[in-house]
Amino acid sequence: MSVRRRFLAVIVFTILVMGSVSAVFTVFTMLSLSKEIGDRVIIEKVELVNSALDREIDEIDKICKDWAYWDDTYEFILSRNQEYIKSNLVNETFIDIEMNYIIFLDRQKKVVWAGAYDWKNGTSMEIPEELYEFIKSIDSEFKGIVDLQSPTFVAVRNILPSEGSDEARGWLIFARKVYDEQISALVGFPVQIVSPRFTALSYFYSDNVTVFLPVKDIWGNTVANAVFSVYPFWLELSSNSIKIVLISVVITASVLTFAIFAMLDRELRRILSVGMFLKELKDFRERISVRGDDEISELAKNINMLLERIERTAQELKTLNDALSLTNKIMRHDIKNKVAAISLFAELGSESGERKYYDRIRQICEDIVRTLSRLRGLEEKEGMRSLKLKEVVEEVMEGYDVEWNWKGGEAAVLADNGIYTVIDNIVHNSITHGKTKRVDFEVTDIGKTVELRIKDYGVGIPEELRDKIFEEGFSASGSTGLGLFIARKLVERYGGKLTFESHKDGAIFVIKLPKG
Repeated sequence: MSVRRRFLAVIVFTILVMGSVSAVFTVFTMLSLSKEIGDRVIIEKVELVNSALDREIDEIDKICKDWAYWDDTYEFILSRNQEYIKSNLVNETFIDIEMNYIIFLDRQKKVVWAGAYDWKNGTSMEIPEELYEFIKSIDSEFKGIVDLQSPTFVAVRNILPSEGSDEARGWLIFARKVYDEQISALVGFPVQIVSPRFTALSYFYSDNVTVFLPVKDIWGNTVANAVFSVYPFWLELSSNSIKIVLISVVITASVLTFAIFAMLDRELRRILSVGMFLKELKDFRERISVRGDDEISELAKNINMLLERIERTAQELKTLNDALSLTNKIMRHDIKNKVAAISLFAELGSESGERKYYDRIRQICEDIVRTLSRLRGLEEKEGMRSLKLKEVVEEVMEGYDVEWNWKGGEAAVLADNGIYTVIDNIVHNSITHGKTKRVDFEVTDIGKTVELRIKDYGVGIPEELRDKIFEEGFSASGSTGLGLFIARKLVERYGGKLTFESHKDGAIFVIKLPKG
């Protein structure tokens, strides 16, 4: 499997795991939030129903209190005035105050008057035995719900005069049945009062949520359940939200997969481009294009640094090879010339027997030793150093029996032992080929450069040959043609320049070198 495919597999697997975990967490969170919303909605509905029941109880208690603290009622308990009954305790009164039962008791809890009427249907009704049993337990004022064959709102008040200063003459009982329609109208949604099935708040999910609310009597017993339904909109909301989240997770995972893979693919292509660059590399001077500051860019930088080192090493090898080649050329040129001179002086010495020829041979041999020493320095690629030109010229001119002059100060240049070969080759060329008997040296300091002018007074160089004198192997006299070529190569190696100027009495060679 390719690296790209392995990357893709890892990315897809990772994003799938992350997406699955996120989806599970989101679904769990949404379901928990949905349940919390549902519970809040149900509790709000329950509070509305309880509030409606309490309002009914408070309303009956208020009506009962108004009647119990009425002076006519206070007098009625003693006088049992029929006019009070005819004026107040008629069917229309039951209808007006929406009451089912009204009972007057004296202080001994004996019934002074009792009436029952179905105000809702406009029909007479009987007072249930449960209400008479309930009367026996009365010992104080109270309000609440009592089970009188069905749940009933009940209020009990002492009968007192309006100013409330005298003692109570009895009890007044008002009672109203708990009607579904009455409670539904108060809360704004359908409520049914049914026989008790649950003693604690319970609800069940189907198409709607069915809620069973316990209805407690004044003793805390469950006498009925208020039942109502709630549309579970939060489940639909949760379902839609979960769908949106899951779709979002899928889309996000897909986009992330594509984006990450595209990014990794781009980085892999960058790595492959580095490999392709190295594969097709033909010139160590070429460099990889570096963009950004990431690890791949760092790799490219390191490869460029390696290429720079390789280039430097290759350049050093080339320089060493050039130095060896140049050394070989110098040996072929200088040593050959000196050996030829030895041969000539040896022949002259053998014919004449004069000592001066042998001294000259010894002097040339010493020159050869110095030349070989300088060549060893070139081969070892010794570092350039500051050399005084006058001292170099003096040492070189010791090997020639011609007049020479020096003009200028103690100028120093940055070079190596090859500078001796440069001066020697130019002087040798002037004497051997130019037939000069005199050489003038003039040095000038021109800022960061030192200029040395070597002037001879020989035959000069023909105009048609002046452009060729520094070419390798060129000679107009049958020699090796390496002297001036070697001189220019060495000067260029020092970062300098060797040129030629002609004048009417001979030739001028101009050397410009970095100041030492």
